This record gives sequence, structure tokens and C-alpha cells, in this order.
Amino acid sequence: MTTEYDTTKLIAEARKALPKYGYSTAYLIERLADALEAEHGRIASSAYMQRIVAEKNAVIAELEAALPRGVTTVEELDALPVGSVVRDRDREVWVKFEDEWTMVGCNDSDVWAYLPVTLLFAPSVTPGGEEQGDES
Repeated sequence: MTTEYDTTKLIAEARKALPKYGYSTAYLIERLADALEAEHGRIASSAYMQRIVAEKNAVIAELEAALPRGVTTVEELDALPVGSVVRDRDREVWVKFEDEWTMVGCNDSDVWAYLPVTLLFAPSVTPGGEEQGDES
């Protein structure tokens, strides 16, 4: 495996060799490409790169979790915690109180008739037992 030192040495050797030995440009480019490819492999497999990829994946997962998600069945609707907020296909907003859904500004409670809905907010319970908002 080519190290950073080997790559630097190869570049210096190439610079010296061209006028002195008459190496062809293609040969030097091929040797430099081989050295840089080996260096790239070393960097790509490093712990640093693995950490960067893990951080990127964590950010993507967090963003995906923050996106509104669709609720398409009565079972999914019933599984949402009290305090959840959804928007139906007519853009009406519903809030879950106890075991009943109520349309904001109306007495209608048959949210299932408006499925599918989009989950806008669902409270979650933290490890300490306190409720915390989980905006979707």
C-alpha cells in the first residue's frame, strides 16, 4: 500500500526523472494515478471516513423522521398517542383527546372517514417519563 510519504516520493521522482531519463508522460501519469488510487483507498477505509459516513447517515435518518408521514389505517390512527395532530385530505386539522379525535373548530369526531391523513405532530415520552413534542 502506498503511504503519504511514498506518494510524495513518487511525485518528486517523477519531476526529477522526466528531463533526466526521458520518461514518457503516459508512464509517469500511470504511476502517479496508481499511487493516488492507493492513497484514496487508504483514506476511504480510515476511521475518519467511517465517522463522516456515520454522521451523514444519522443526519439523513433525523431528516426522514422529521418529515410528515401518512397514516392510512384506523389501526395506525388508534396507535397514535393522545395529543397527536393530523391533517386530513380536505386540509382540516384533527387533535386526539383521550381516545377520541376532534376536528379543530368542529364537533366532528369521525376522523377515520377522512383517511388517509398526514401526521403533523405526535408527543413522545422521553426516558425520564416526560412528554416531549415530536414534530413530523
